[in-house]
Amino acid sequence: MSQPTQACPTCKTPLPGVAAYCYVCGTATPIGIDRATGERLVVTRSYMTPEGLKAALQRAIGPGYSLGERIGAGGFAEVFRARDLRLKREIAVKVMRPDLGLTPGMLDRFRREAETVAALRHPHIVPIYDVGEAQALAFILMPFIEGESLRARMEREGAMPVAEVRRILTEAASGLAAAHDAGVIHRDIKPENIMLEGRESRALLMDFGIAKAVG
Repeated sequence: MSQPTQACPTCKTPLPGVAAYCYVCGTATPIGIDRATGERLVVTRSYMTPEGLKAALQRAIGPGYSLGERIGAGGFAEVFRARDLRLKREIAVKVMRPDLGLTPGMLDRFRREAETVAALRHPHIVPIYDVGEAQALAFILMPFIEGESLRARMEREGAMPVAEVRRILTEAASGLAAAHDAGVIHRDIKPENIMLEGRESRALLMDFGIAKAVG
């Protein structure tokens, strides 16, 4: 017995009858829309292609931004480069991996990271511009950092000069101290979460996704 099928409302791609999203363009199907409210349902989309994710994310962030290539991926989120067309600046868009599903716990963690970092203003902490949820995606807008992670530098150069290591750790520690003064414990300090910006390799703390507010 054949399985029920449907067509994507946007690109007309044939889809399984149970599909809530198009795996080609990311459009929500009628199954993925709450008929009572018209809102898109929060569902797991492990079958979404990279192209589908990018298309859905572009719609989510809106026409004021032009989404570019993916520049990073981890166990929790993916990061894309983008252009802020109104303010004419390069930004990064961090989006929670859609195959994880937007469970309440995941959304709480994502919102917590945004709220935590937004409250911290320090020259050695990557700031946050905005946070949003749309197209069944949760995303954070932040500056695009021209540089590399400390992990990438270590893997590329091997042993680093003592003075350079001391400077990087001192700058990172100053960011941590500011976070602690604000009652925030990072809880995931590692070379991957320290960015080195520009020719001066200014240290910047990032990824407060599992940070804990205390006090």
